[in-house]
Amino acid sequence: MSEEEHTVEDVLGIRVDIALEQQTFRLIELPDPFMELVASGNPPLDKILQLKSAVAPSHSSDPAPTAYLCSHDTAFEIRQVHSSNILYVLQSSSLNPETSLKNIARTGVTAIAQCRALLELVSASESAKDYLLKSMPLYESPESVKLCDRVLSRDALLADAPFSRTAFEQSAVEICAFECKGTLWLPTATALVNMWKSLMSAMAVKGIKTSASFPMEEVRVFVEEDGHESALLQAVLTRLKPLGEDNMADWPKIDKGLCVPWLGTVILESYGQDGAVQLDLLTQWKDNLPEAWREDADFDRLEGQYRETDGKITSTSLLVERQAEMRTGASPLAPRSTSRWHEKFKGSK
Repeated sequence: MSEEEHTVEDVLGIRVDIALEQQTFRLIELPDPFMELVASGNPPLDKILQLKSAVAPSHSSDPAPTAYLCSHDTAFEIRQVHSSNILYVLQSSSLNPETSLKNIARTGVTAIAQCRALLELVSASESAKDYLLKSMPLYESPESVKLCDRVLSRDALLADAPFSRTAFEQSAVEICAFECKGTLWLPTATALVNMWKSLMSAMAVKGIKTSASFPMEEVRVFVEEDGHESALLQAVLTRLKPLGEDNMADWPKIDKGLCVPWLGTVILESYGQDGAVQLDLLTQWKDNLPEAWREDADFDRLEGQYRETDGKITSTSLLVERQAEMRTGASPLAPRSTSRWHEKFKGSK
């Protein structure tokens, strides 16, 4: 008897053994794009696969951490699926002539692991935008930065974010996330409305037309003197720039088709959970638009973003819930990840 336990008798053919000391493996079926990255051997740094974990907020009914496999543009939740069938991982093994039938050297295989469960990939259910709305510290004024005693940088947030970098960056732009003092902030609707009013005032004072590109530096100085963060101004202008226009940092331009519904959305969110009377909201919306854009304010542009109750409309955005928590004394920071489920795989192959 060798160091391994024989499972079939020596016969001329393929000999199969089961190793006494079994290794630990997790088998996972990868989609074609992921397989291409793995098989490439040396993928670009911006297209590597990452194993991430995320912990649900404390108010969730299922706070258990979950593992995710992410590429630069795709994310999947990893689930363990048990099976009644056992899969064996085999490794080729050579047999010495003196231990083989009729002293003939042969090649066999050894089962070095038994896999009773598989890991499957399921498309991530939570959107990147919703995750960021729940996870980022809220910014309402410069005082928010002074009161925050923890740093949550863009890279730190992305490290635990259960989605791709592409989805992260797109969602960060959509919600006007901005960096200040090393932390990535989520502006409240009130902060965005105030920033917009300051921007409109700056453009009026400087005689700038909203339909044309304008010098960023002149507007930035005015907005900063008005008590606002220049990084937030840049985030708003990035959110509202014409699609496909990337090199507009010094001479930005505001796209009317993006601006009008965005402003209606943030004004509605600024009313919070109390909601707004439609006429009041529409008046506020039009009054804060450039004169030439006033008639473009229409509730059809807010379709699917609100509910009607007792003659008022209330935003259904997660931001409204976060704002309410902040104003009732809850911490503006969502729970940080305290457990990394994917670390359980460190000893696996």
